Amino acid sequence: MTTKGNAPGAGLIGDTAPRLTQADTAWLSSAIRVGIDVTVVSQVRESIERFGDRYLNRIFTAHELECCENGRGHPSPERLAARFAAKEATVKVLRVPVFQPAWTEMEVSRHPTGWCEMTLSGSAQAMAKAEGILQPLSLGLTHEGDLAMAVVITFSEASCKREISSRFPGLSFRELAGAIGDQFVNESEH
Repeated sequence: MTTKGNAPGAGLIGDTAPRLTQADTAWLSSAIRVGIDVTVVSQVRESIERFGDRYLNRIFTAHELECCENGRGHPSPERLAARFAAKEATVKVLRVPVFQPAWTEMEVSRHPTGWCEMTLSGSAQAMAKAEGILQPLSLGLTHEGDLAMAVVITFSEASCKREISSRFPGLSFRELAGAIGDQFVNESEH
């Protein structure tokens, strides 16, 4: 790490802005959490046919079921499979130690403009809070043919703050985040 005034980020937080090396930022991978899952659509379809409302209400929230209607008053197996994949990906992001939260404590919230995010409640929210995971969780969904996939990405602020305090004493989280962001902007211009 350098602290020269001409280092990227210097204009943002003054002459003592850190110039971060790859080694300095390698620990960030422990703060960024990514979960991914693939679900087979036909298995979700079979579960709906076999178990009906018992399956649907055990796995999905009322909001999710409403968002997944196919226009004929029936749930879309493709859309539900993507949401199930999102819940599985969320479990991976939470790094659940023993007891998994209820499926309905992880909800894919769809906004009127079409994008989705993962909202947590109950024990899922408590697990996220304990890990310092920022909420809501970023989410990507897709389905094609008999496969549905989801990616969940989030940031564990607690992990990041622990590393910052041990590696960069006296530097605030905001100052370091600003230096990292400014550094990436400046490097992309060259």
